[in-house]
Amino acid sequence: MVKQYSVLIAEKHKLYSEIIAAAFKGMGSFNFIKIVRDSNEVIKFVESAESMPNLCLVDVQIQDIEGICCTEWLKKYNSEMKVVLLSDHKSKSLFEKSLLAGLDGYLLKESSLEKFKQEIKLVLDDQFVAPKYLINDLSEKFMYLTNLEKQGHIYSVKKCLESKKHLNFKENDYRLILSINKGWSNKKISEELNVSEGNVKNAISRIYRKLNVNSRTQLMQMFFRITD
Repeated sequence: MVKQYSVLIAEKHKLYSEIIAAAFKGMGSFNFIKIVRDSNEVIKFVESAESMPNLCLVDVQIQDIEGICCTEWLKKYNSEMKVVLLSDHKSKSLFEKSLLAGLDGYLLKESSLEKFKQEIKLVLDDQFVAPKYLINDLSEKFMYLTNLEKQGHIYSVKKCLESKKHLNFKENDYRLILSINKGWSNKKISEELNVSEGNVKNAISRIYRKLNVNSRTQLMQMFFRITD
């Protein structure tokens, strides 16, 4: 037996809402479809409903409050409900802002009905959907921030050793010192830096000699004194 779903459509444009309502009816697995025009109707319907809609589609520019705020309210009211934002904007910043509301999908209104149906099925199967270019852009920003964070830590080590430039530390030396200060074992360092444990041990000994310390503890204490 095919599972049946109910859907709430919060869309200010009457024609578009009727088009997607017809698409749902054609899918055969939706036994109840409700259309509302603004956020007040959304709240009123959800609070009075005997059973929660399985899926709610929200126009990002719905009247009264923006769709992102409406999405946030819906997810707080019932976290099990799937909430998808509908947008005719390709704004990357709007997409990033909407992620904070906890939405389950972000669909462009310009998509074909066939693609729309496929993406709705994915959402109901617990998969997040959004335009590929928005996902790629977000991934690139995440990688950039991750690398920036790593470089920031390396920068702090370089800053601490600024007065010891004459010791000619290499980039890997700075990474190794940072790893020691994180409390990593030789094995952990070798895995993270993709070098053998023997090379890690030799490199640490070389750093100890340069800095005139005899142990990890002394090395960490030296950095504490520098940064104090």
